[in-house]
Amino acid sequence: VGNYIYMDSTALPKQSNVVMSNWAYSLNYNKVFFKHLGLKLNLTYQTTNKAILMRIAPAQAIGALYYTGNLFKNNLQLQIGAQCEYYQPFKSLAYMPAYNMYYLQNRYTVGEYPFVDVFLNARIKPVQFFLKVENALYGLTGTNYNFVEGYMQPDRAFRFGLTWLFFD
Repeated sequence: VGNYIYMDSTALPKQSNVVMSNWAYSLNYNKVFFKHLGLKLNLTYQTTNKAILMRIAPAQAIGALYYTGNLFKNNLQLQIGAQCEYYQPFKSLAYMPAYNMYYLQNRYTVGEYPFVDVFLNARIKPVQFFLKVENALYGLTGTNYNFVEGYMQPDRAFRFGLTWLFFD
C-alpha cells in the first residue's frame, strides 16, 4: 500500500510516504473423526512492516469441536458443539464519532479474551433449525472485552432460527 491515508493520534488526517506491506499466513484444518466427531481449526498469523500505522492482531485462532450425525434412520441430521475465538493482544484503533472514523492510539491494548459459542444445528426433513449461545463465557472471565476502546463486544446472547420448506 503506497501513500496510505490515516488519522493520527490526535484524530487529524495524515498521509504516509512509505510503502506498507501486510502479510497473512493461514493454516486451516477441517476433519471428521470416527464418522461423527468434527474438528475445525483456523490459525492466522499477520504481520506488517509498519505496525505503528497498521493495527492488526498478530495472531488469531478459531477452533470448533462438534458432533455430527444422522439419527433415527437418517430422519434427523444433527450437529452440536462449540466454537472458540482468540486474538493475541495488540494496540487497536480508537473511534472518533464526530468524524465517523478510526484513529491511532497507543495506550489501550485489546485481545486475550476467549469468545466461546455453543451451537446446535438440526434438520428434520423439510425443517431446519439452529440454537446458539454466543459469548457463553461472558461474565465468567471478566466483562472488559472489546476491540475498540469504549465499544464493548456483545454480551451473552441466545439466538435461534427456523426454516420450513413447504415445497420440497
